[in-house]
Amino acid sequence: MRKIFRASALIAASVFIALSVQQAVLWASRVDLPTKIDPVHFYSAQQRQDLQDTFVEAIKGANHSIILVIFSMRNPEVICALNQKAKEGVDVRVVYDSGASSNLDRALSPKVKKIKRNPRGIAHQKILIIDSETVFAGSANMTTASLRYMGNLVTGFWSPDLAKWLKRRIDRMRAFNAITGGSRTFRINGQGLDFLIFPDPDEGPETIKNLIRSAKKKIRIAMFTWTREDFADEVIDAYHRGVDVEVVIDKQSGYGASRKIVQRMMEGGVPLYASRGEELLHFKMMIIDDEILVNGSANWTKSAFFRNDDCLFILRPLTDKQKKYLKTLWNIVISESYSEVKV
Repeated sequence: MRKIFRASALIAASVFIALSVQQAVLWASRVDLPTKIDPVHFYSAQQRQDLQDTFVEAIKGANHSIILVIFSMRNPEVICALNQKAKEGVDVRVVYDSGASSNLDRALSPKVKKIKRNPRGIAHQKILIIDSETVFAGSANMTTASLRYMGNLVTGFWSPDLAKWLKRRIDRMRAFNAITGGSRTFRINGQGLDFLIFPDPDEGPETIKNLIRSAKKKIRIAMFTWTREDFADEVIDAYHRGVDVEVVIDKQSGYGASRKIVQRMMEGGVPLYASRGEELLHFKMMIIDDEILVNGSANWTKSAFFRNDDCLFILRPLTDKQKKYLKTLWNIVISESYSEVKV
């Protein structure tokens, strides 16, 4: 296969420098956690936010309960914070993948309630629930690289309804039992939030395809691993009907697992980019018409919807503040990417 990506000649150095200065200020600012008054927050290392500090502060602030469902966790600060809260008497429960996080068998205190998941696929969700009222969900694992350097987006919600619904579903998790998917819609400060739990081979894929079909003006997708051709065909169709489409794929995945999708996109003429940093572009993010955000733990693979413990959520309509944040994030992602070679 011919060389797919070349350096983009369209990056404006002055814009990138301005963004870097602006985000450096954000990096140095204090951690802002979701509250009843300001219930939805975005977090990304690309916005010079330290996700390690965000999660540690959230954990330290817990008064009575912490539930963490995670694929990979090796960050010592997060592990230490969880152990400390368990020592203080907080009810701490961690559900983790048996292969990716086997280190937690010993790293977590005996006072932490542990469930080592061994599902049909992998236990791939990344969900943190604090005091049955605050939820963090997104694409970031609890590793130092994922929290501080990789391309990730985490969303924090202050929503007791969401927290309690997720807690009930997590309560059913055991080491080997198969879990079924499900979804529920919540209202958070005037915004709609659809939260989907996988495996769910029907509702999940149809939801993604219907969202792509609904796009009228713009689609932005940043994805770590993408192997589903049906999703690719919907994106190509949207592009051909005049929707402004941009897609960014992790460069390693673009030459590996996502290679067929990259070729398919290029043949369809879709503007395609690949990350050019050393760290993974780990997003699982889609933005529709600057009004709808899709985020979560699910890559666009069959396993994510059919076999894994995975999830995604849909937030709409986006507020002006959220639109500004995502626009800046997208500009940073594009500025740190290669554009494609036309075929």
